[in-house]
Amino acid sequence: MEELTAKKEIFYVRKRPAKYPLTQHQKDLIEASKECGIEKGISRHDLIDRMVNCVPDKYKEVKERRENGEKSD
Repeated sequence: MEELTAKKEIFYVRKRPAKYPLTQHQKDLIEASKECGIEKGISRHDLIDRMVNCVPDKYKEVKERRENGEKSD
């Protein structure tokens, strides 16, 4: 009876999903957040303050630079 209920060993081969390309909006937002100093490990208060007061202005600047053909830093 054991032979009928014995489990077979199964080996799965998986790979990580491919990274998807970022849209232009995502690239602009990432650049604006870097210019504002948003990084991993900052306090919640600083994050909220920078997201409200800094990111909208910097995002507009980055978007205008891109539309005018200027290269970003």
